[in-house]
Amino acid sequence: PIRAMVDGMKLTPNPEKPMIALSIGDPTVFGNLPTDEKVTQALKDAIDSNKYNGYAPSVGYQKSRDVVANFYSCPEAPLEAEDVLLTSGCSQA
Repeated sequence: PIRAMVDGMKLTPNPEKPMIALSIGDPTVFGNLPTDEKVTQALKDAIDSNKYNGYAPSVGYQKSRDVVANFYSCPEAPLEAEDVLLTSGCSQA
C-alpha cells in the first residue's frame, strides 16, 4: 500500500530550493547520513579479526547486551543484559 501511495503522488519540486532525499531505503546514498569514521574503522577491525564471520548468538553478543543495558538502565527501570535481546533483523524479534 505505501509504495502505491508514493508512486501515485504527483509533486512538483520547488526549483528555488535544494531537494533533500528522505526516501525509503539507504539514507547514505544521497550523502545525507555519512557514517562516522570511528564506526567505519571499528567495522574494519571487526572484519579483520576473523572473530565475526558467522551469525551472532540468537540473543546477541554478551558484551553488546551489557552496553545496551547499561546505556538504557535508569533507577526507575533498571536493566541487565539478560533483559536485552539483539536480533538479526525483525524475523527473530
